[in-house]
Amino acid sequence: MTKAHVSRWMFAALAIAACSSDEQGPTRRSTSPGKVSIEFTVAGSDSYCTQSSCGEAPSIDVEDSSGQSLFSVLASCSSVSCETCSTSPCPGYACQIRGIPVTGAKLDWDGRYNVTSTCGGGTSCVTYTYANPGHYTAKLCATPGKITGADAGAPQCETSGAAKCGSVEFDFPSSAVVKGTVGP
Repeated sequence: MTKAHVSRWMFAALAIAACSSDEQGPTRRSTSPGKVSIEFTVAGSDSYCTQSSCGEAPSIDVEDSSGQSLFSVLASCSSVSCETCSTSPCPGYACQIRGIPVTGAKLDWDGRYNVTSTCGGGTSCVTYTYANPGHYTAKLCATPGKITGADAGAPQCETSGAAKCGSVEFDFPSSAVVKGTVGP
């Protein structure tokens, strides 16, 4: 092989190596491109409720243009953080499940959502990224029902029908408040 052939093969090998990647999924964004405020209200005379653990309110989901939820990867104290490749201590108490009324929900979103990755020697972990500017759908679901049992312990959500959902499309980021409704 001539020196020119060896140089061309080395160049081709370097070009292939430079283009290959172990990266799975979208490139991780480390800064937010902006924010958006999303508000849902419940329409009609039906009452809605949900079972809540540790007092969290109903949550608004955000879906990308293919209908995939950006909030499908959950992180808890038992999740391995990609930043430290370890878990955080969990609080030393258990939350009581209780019913709460649903009258709407609000989300001030800077585009942040969780993604899975690996750290250390291939340990599965959770980190975050920021959504790219673009077109998204916000969704809120609520179950018709009423709060019962407040006198006999923790209040419970007694459902009276299937969940009803509302959705609204929006552009991210946006200075306009995005408004949606659930029901009737």
